[in-house]
Amino acid sequence: MRAYIALVVLGLSSLNSYAAGAGKIKIDTGVELFTNQTSEPSALAVNDDGSEIFWIAKKSKHSFLQPIDVWHSSTRDVNPERIKRGFGDIYSAASPIVGNENEVLTNHEIHGFGSIVRTIIHQLITKDDTPQGYNSCIDIRDAGTNQSIKLLCAKELGIKKEMLDHARLSPDKNWLTFYLKGASNPAGIYLHNMNTGKTTSLGEFDDKHPTWNAEGNKIMFHFQRGGNVKTEADTEEAFIGWFDVKLSEDEVISAERHLIDNPKLKNEYTYQKHPTMVPGTNFIVYHGQEKVDGSKHLYIRELKEDSKIRELSMKFHDCSIKSTKHAAAGFHDHYIYFVAKSECTVDEKEVKSDAAIFRVDINSFIGKLK
Repeated sequence: MRAYIALVVLGLSSLNSYAAGAGKIKIDTGVELFTNQTSEPSALAVNDDGSEIFWIAKKSKHSFLQPIDVWHSSTRDVNPERIKRGFGDIYSAASPIVGNENEVLTNHEIHGFGSIVRTIIHQLITKDDTPQGYNSCIDIRDAGTNQSIKLLCAKELGIKKEMLDHARLSPDKNWLTFYLKGASNPAGIYLHNMNTGKTTSLGEFDDKHPTWNAEGNKIMFHFQRGGNVKTEADTEEAFIGWFDVKLSEDEVISAERHLIDNPKLKNEYTYQKHPTMVPGTNFIVYHGQEKVDGSKHLYIRELKEDSKIRELSMKFHDCSIKSTKHAAAGFHDHYIYFVAKSECTVDEKEVKSDAAIFRVDINSFIGKLK
């Protein structure tokens, strides 16, 4: 009987540990405001040594456009610079190329005839800001001269035309990864070899936002059901996963897919997105929420099946950090950058900031992970 009770207690404890908010790591020091000089920042990406950061944002909060401009800055001397785009064109993501200070990988949506009008009408009717009629390309650009070095559109990638999302280049620069929603091709994550030009699907799953680890042998992602994917789920949920990949210079030898939590065994609402590796560890940081339309928080867990979840509960001076999302880190740095708002109580009234880019020193919490 005692053994049975012990098993039940352990089982309940295990289930609770997987629920968002099961535990918190309180961080009162090491949090800094990086920049609030752009409006509605998102899609952060940091180079390998943490010296340069890229993101998508508006020029100002008065702009009627969605965040469609690429910005970048040194992380040591903050001075955001905008990468110019063609009239009507859209940038939807960007990432620095490992080991290169100037080259950047962008998701570049190039407008065609009538595409701007179609996109505006589509957004007004559906409230979905996905570009309509654009030619979607992955563009390698020189951030200093703003010149395109190489343009990879659907034709060059050997796939049918549709939106190419969240492009990332492997640390050895041999492999390009991106994901497709499945509008014209099978949904999921793809690998494109930069030497042979061959493109390989890693499986037809609703997997999104692939991100490499420093060794180039893991690709992290989140699996989505519901929302803007072709599933029968009514509610959008997301689950963190990763591929263990074995790659030669020119071939995909193997790619083994894992999910931290098995969606078939999860009864509670689960929303975990945009994983990034904590430098020098096997832990990932991602943003999630406890309920549908709830506020977003940063969470941390080990990149292994059924790992424990903890929320990063942060303060900036005397303000609480709220609405955290889009974490990013370099491979060999000690900061994690993220988008958030700060919230303070002044004269018994809540004062909230606009969304800005913050960073937290991993040394302020790394010792609490053991």
